[in-house]
Formats: sequence, structure tokens, C-alpha cells
Amino acid sequence: MNRCLILSLVLCPAVAFGQQGVWEDPFGFGDSTLGFTRAVHLVHVWNGQTTKVLALSYNFPDSRLWTPPPASLPGAPGVFESADLPTFTFCGGHSALPDGRILHVGGGEFRGPYLDGADLFDPFNPVGSQWNNPTVPPDMSFRRWYPTATTLGDGRIFVCAGLQDDGGSHATIPELYDPIANMWTVLVSANRLQRLYPYMFVLPDGNLVDAGPGQTSFLNPSTWTWSGSIPEPPGPNPPGSGGSAVMYEPGKIMRCGGQSTAVATTWVVDLNNSDTPWLVADDMNKRRRNHNLVILPDGKVLAVGGNTDGNQSGAVFEAEIFDPASGKWSLQPPSDPNEKRMYHSTAMLLPDGRVVLAGGDTRRTAQIFKPPYITSGAPRPTISSAPQYMQYGQTYTMYYNPNGGPEVTKACLIRLASVTHGFDQDQRRVPLELPGDAAIPALEITAPANANIAPPGFYMLFILNEYKANQFAPCEMAAYVQIGP
Repeated sequence: MNRCLILSLVLCPAVAFGQQGVWEDPFGFGDSTLGFTRAVHLVHVWNGQTTKVLALSYNFPDSRLWTPPPASLPGAPGVFESADLPTFTFCGGHSALPDGRILHVGGGEFRGPYLDGADLFDPFNPVGSQWNNPTVPPDMSFRRWYPTATTLGDGRIFVCAGLQDDGGSHATIPELYDPIANMWTVLVSANRLQRLYPYMFVLPDGNLVDAGPGQTSFLNPSTWTWSGSIPEPPGPNPPGSGGSAVMYEPGKIMRCGGQSTAVATTWVVDLNNSDTPWLVADDMNKRRRNHNLVILPDGKVLAVGGNTDGNQSGAVFEAEIFDPASGKWSLQPPSDPNEKRMYHSTAMLLPDGRVVLAGGDTRRTAQIFKPPYITSGAPRPTISSAPQYMQYGQTYTMYYNPNGGPEVTKACLIRLASVTHGFDQDQRRVPLELPGDAAIPALEITAPANANIAPPGFYMLFILNEYKANQFAPCEMAAYVQIGP
């Protein structure tokens, strides 16, 4: 048995054995030929055939394209290829275009010069010719270090925030990238001072929300003007800078942790209802900052890594899982105690339901976590066929094998990850309607109603069965589907 799991069973008696996930052994992120890299940025890309993860590091040439190993080879490193971009990518922002290309913006060298450049990564091109081929995007109007990039319902990319120089001058005016025209628009009317890497989300009504750190505010894309805020709970320890946030269902956001001395505070809000305040959920079991939040297919949220004080002290090894239905956290086993996943660590969901945790400043390694829905041993369905493309509001028939388990009762889409500095700039989970009563092996699924609920692009499609009361097992491997008009 994994020594970390044994330790967790001793230290965490409140968590039943059947609810425990398991960590696989760490592995070097890279190989002896290419060298090993610090995965400061992880971007999930799909080339129509193979799952790939674009891992960008501190500088060049030190970036990789990673093919994850199958679940049948726990602890295996997978396959690495060079994905070098001839410019600095450190501390930039990135988001996916509707066609699967990745827009990377800003970044630069440590303490400058900061960059106003933009680059496009095309996973459908051959390795070695994936950057800026054939389209070379123009530079932005502002240099941006620690910006956020958000894909809108119309497929354009909204870019905001970031430092312009190491003297602390902020880029307060957002910009909008149009991938069809390959041009930027400066949004002067949206001028606003924001924190670095703000938690930006597109809401079901089409508005954008800056959910922190700091005061929540809303941006109307019809006028590109900011308005309003929502009440925050009273208390001495609100979530702050260095924390993280996630939209676990359309319009429903959770944020937790952060501040210079880490806090365990967790807030949730349902922005589908007007004037809804932030509500206090149960605290995390561990105080954290510089941690990552990952949406799981069953609707729960995994918190991994982080630290308690400063950037380089008090590493947190235990994972924990948040259940939005109860507002409570359950403590999970610790990751390898020799691998501190603090500042600059990254984490993302893989299509087989596992989660990879990588990087952390000097760490050139990664480790994979198997959530409880895998370690439970419950039968997991397999997808036999699924639509490769879905239009909004349309219903499709897919087929699956229950593998001896119960009938599938849930389905969801999870957007491909684009994560850095503890915040996934693309992450969202969208439950799907199952309107029909089709018998196994058929399943009727209805696509999201509109592009504000699920901005156009590539998603993982998961189906799930209820193997135990309120416990859901996702399919063994998600299908990739492109959502569009």
C-alpha cells in the first residue's frame, strides 16, 4: 500500500477508507533526451486523435508537449516532445479558441521586461510547427504580467489585468482578441484596476464577473462597462490573493484560501439569482495559498498543493475534496512529502478521471491522483460512440457499455484546462440534460442551451452512474466533443 495512504488513514480517522483517493508515484516531467521542465502552465489540447498537455515553463527552450500515460501504467512518465516558443511565456495568460487553438498573451522575464506579445498554438499542426503557423497575432497595446484570458460566448478572447513593469504599473484597460479578423480592440470604457490574475468567468446571461481576489464586479459586454458588486460575509479571514476559484456549475462559483498568511475560508455564490451574496461554506481542513482547484466529473472540486506562509514555506501535502451539495470538505491522502507543490504548481483533470499535479517552482516532476470514484472499485461505464460536434440546444444519441454497473443517470461537459498560478482560466463544468428514457446501450443527451453557458470550443464529455447513494462514477474515458453554433 502507498505509504502516503497509510499515513493518511492514521492522521485522518474522520474519513472512511472507502472515501480515500490514492496518489501514484511521482515521475520526472520530461526525459533524458529533452531534459526536465518546471510546468508553470498546463494547457489541455486535443488534436483529434491524442490527449496532449502543453506544459510551459519559466523560460525557453524549456517547454514540453506531454502525452499522459494510460491508467494501466501507474507512475509511468508518458511521452514528451519539444514545444518551444521562441519568447518568454513565464507568468502569461492563455485561453482556448473555438477551433482548439490556444492564445497565449503577455508574460516575460522575471522582473521584466514584461511583454505585450501574443502567440497562437495549433495542436492540429505537426510537432515543431505548432506556434504561429500560419496565423501570427499582432501585439497587444499593453504589456501584461499575470493577466487573465477568458473565452467569450462569441469566441473572442477577453484579456485583462497584469503589470506593465516591475515598478507596479498596472494594465487597467482590457483588450479583446478577434480570431477571425486576427485583431485586437482596446476596451477603454472597461478601464478598471484589478488584482493580478483575476477570477474572470462568463455568466449564463452573457455578462462577465470578476469574482476576486477583492470585490466582486460585473462587466456588460454590450457596453463594456463595469457595474455593481455583491455583499461579502463579515469576518476577519476572507479569501484573498494567492487563493483560487472555480465555476463548478454555470453561474455557481466557489473561491477559497489565499492571503499572505494562508486561510481556510471557503465562499460560494449562485449568480443565476440577482443580488445573491457570497455565502460561507465550511472551511478547508488545511489553510492554503498557491493551491489549485480542479473540477471533477461528479461535480465535486479537488484542492491540491499550496502552502501556509509566504511562497516557500509550510507546504501542504494533503489533498481535499469539496462537495457543493453539502458545502463540506473531506480530507484526502497527502502527495509525496519530497515534492513540495507550492507557488507555480499546476493541476488539471485528465480524460480518464485522474488528476495530474505538476511543477512548483524548482520541482521538475509530476504526480497523479486517483479520486475516490476510481479507488472505490465501482464499475465505470465506457462510451461506445458519442457525437464529435454538438450544436447548442440539440439532442444527440450516444451509446455506452455499463460494464456491470448501474444505468447512467448523469452527464456533463468539462472544458479543457488552461491553468497557471492556481487558477484555470478556462475551467467550467456544464451538466447535460438526459431527456429521454432510452434503454441501455442508448443514451439521449441535450447540448447546452447557448454559448454563454458553454463558450464554443472543445470539451470532455463524461457520463456517470450512481454506484452508491449520492456517489457517482464517471466513464473510464471521456469523449472529446466540440461545441459550436
